[in-house]
Amino acid sequence: MKNGLYCSGGHDYFAITSNGDVAPCNAFARQPKYVLGNLFADEVFVRSGEYMRCPIQECHLPCDRHLARKQVWKDDKIVDTQEVIDPSVRKGKARPVTFIWAPTWKCNYDCTYCSLPPAKDERPAAEWIAAFNRFFDANNIDGGLVAVTGGEPLFYKEIGSVLHALSARGFVLQLTTNLSGDVQRALIQAVPPEKFTLVSCSLHPSVKHFHWEQFRGRVLSLKAYGYNVAVNFVGHPDQIMLAPDYHAFFKAHNVPFVLIPMEGEFNGVRFETLADYPAAMQKVIHKISPEWAKGGNRFADGKRRSLPMASTGAAVLGYLSKLIKGAPK
Repeated sequence: MKNGLYCSGGHDYFAITSNGDVAPCNAFARQPKYVLGNLFADEVFVRSGEYMRCPIQECHLPCDRHLARKQVWKDDKIVDTQEVIDPSVRKGKARPVTFIWAPTWKCNYDCTYCSLPPAKDERPAAEWIAAFNRFFDANNIDGGLVAVTGGEPLFYKEIGSVLHALSARGFVLQLTTNLSGDVQRALIQAVPPEKFTLVSCSLHPSVKHFHWEQFRGRVLSLKAYGYNVAVNFVGHPDQIMLAPDYHAFFKAHNVPFVLIPMEGEFNGVRFETLADYPAAMQKVIHKISPEWAKGGNRFADGKRRSLPMASTGAAVLGYLSKLIKGAPK
């Protein structure tokens, strides 16, 4: 084996976009040169039998670090490994997989820090279910974990039908949502709470269509129904100083809350590490999410950031899974 970082992307971990394209990880989703196949193609997609050597030798998205297995090879020996963040989701499965699925790019928010592609026509639920079943059957897959993102996944009108079908095939579910869609129809009436490891509620207080009463009401409603909920406060510089007030509310209601600083350029200033944020913002980050602030990317080929940054909704799932661990019973 050539020296370097390998992961289970393309083998037992995938990112699947709204048109059915399959990428080896979320970092390479929507990049045509890395697409492995398409679930709707005439030829059935067959997963790789081996780990993939990372083309960039740096696993830089937290979701990819937490949801894919890793191997570091040196001189024909494995010198470092990492299991998925919660191996219990694979318990009892002979050939499990984990995948991130974005059923739609539609979203009602206008976040300036978001890089979603234009929303296109969506595939009907029956086509998704058939495509997933064909893929699972061809590869003898018997379940695992699916992390559902978007866009806003609850804006995919038939999301409940697909989630129900995936659950019936042995998958446990994670969902990232801003809760502005039809929570009752798409989630509560479709899939019972015991099928989810986590519903990650993404909080964007500075965007145009954010409604605080609706958001907090739906978080507490899901909790009352028995879902494992957590709040992901999006750490854009415009919002970080608002976090303590929201954190206090959810702490009082015993709802896990995490603030993850974003990576990117805002008003001509680039934030790549915690040190790039003003001292007052750093203080808020350390106080609310001390475990996150202590983190680092151990799979970066010698390059280390003081803080593992996040730029997508999917990127918080792995970290939040640390707060609420364990597969559904």
